[in-house]
Amino acid sequence: MQVYKAFIRIAMKKSRSIIIYIVVFFAISVVYALSDTPDSIFTDTSLKVCVYDDDDTAESRALTDFVYSRHIRSDVSRDHDSITDALYYGAISGTDCVFIINKGYSEALAAGRTDDLFTFYTMHGSYQETMMQAQLGEYVRSVAAYTAAGEDLPDAIAHTEKAVTKRTDVRLTAPDTGDPEYPKMFSVYFLFMVYILLAVMMNSLCPVLTTMNRRDIRFRTNCSSIRPLSGSLQIFAGSVTLVVSIWLVFMVGGAVMNGGFHGKCWIAVLNSFVFALVAASISLVASCFSLNPNLMNLAAQIISLGLSFLSGVFVEQSLLGDGVLSVARLFPAYWYVRANNMLSGLDGAVYDGAEIARCIMIEAAYALALFVLTLLIRRIRYSETALVSGRNSEPAAQN
Repeated sequence: MQVYKAFIRIAMKKSRSIIIYIVVFFAISVVYALSDTPDSIFTDTSLKVCVYDDDDTAESRALTDFVYSRHIRSDVSRDHDSITDALYYGAISGTDCVFIINKGYSEALAAGRTDDLFTFYTMHGSYQETMMQAQLGEYVRSVAAYTAAGEDLPDAIAHTEKAVTKRTDVRLTAPDTGDPEYPKMFSVYFLFMVYILLAVMMNSLCPVLTTMNRRDIRFRTNCSSIRPLSGSLQIFAGSVTLVVSIWLVFMVGGAVMNGGFHGKCWIAVLNSFVFALVAASISLVASCFSLNPNLMNLAAQIISLGLSFLSGVFVEQSLLGDGVLSVARLFPAYWYVRANNMLSGLDGAVYDGAEIARCIMIEAAYALALFVLTLLIRRIRYSETALVSGRNSEPAAQN
């Protein structure tokens, strides 16, 4: 077990960076899980508004007071450059919208006309423009409706202000489709294990494997009595030890968040363990190419983020196109997400024990296939190493 012991010693030397990756990505997974709350309270938005009153009547002043009662007053010099600068640098100058109450506003309102009452200065197409136009439109249409019903203009304005200033508490509630045995927060935690496990395994396991695959270490191992298959199996055993240790950290953290495992949670634990082996196998294959740390980190980001987006982690599988899903089925992450969705009832999936077992078996098949691929690649590299060693030893033998 010399190779296994060497693997563990190298992993211990790199434990500081491994712990950093574990802590960072565990924090990310917890934030994702806790941020997925089904309920939220709607709150109105206040803009920073500047109003110029060219009409200067009781009606226009009532509108100005109404606007400032709902929004924050902002003072801007009335010239084109000042207005443009204030809107362009809105985050700095504190101005979201500037509008003018046009001359003749009160007369038009008394006549029931609601067009061309204002001149707006906003960033075109911004939500501030849409919001302010909608609120002013609501105000003047309400006044017009009261005047059409026979109210005089001052009374219509008073009734309008009373009507539009009413507030209703609105709570946005999304149905919690999570199973009681498998809470939604916990299912979201396991859902993001695709990204977390791939990123952590590749960033933690690949540096150790790359060190084990260094040219001088391969030459030394090739000259020893250790058979290539035995060396590869010992490296795989060391990888499993490291992978299981990392996986256990996330499972213990998940158990603490959920108050322990029960019911369907154990199936989710099994599903995550099998996918952890898949992530380890991907790391084994990637490490065979002896990439430098920067390229390895880039590969880890591309693989973890790519598979997560493609397989339904960041975007629900029901929202992905048929072509995308056809490609996603070629990767193990798709089957992990599919099994997790059926366990939790997320994304409209229905629990099916046989289908979940099939998904987990497909993931295990991917892990086994990638492990065999690693053995083949290492066998080829060992053969190349042996050939190079033999050529280098020929001149010495002749001497």
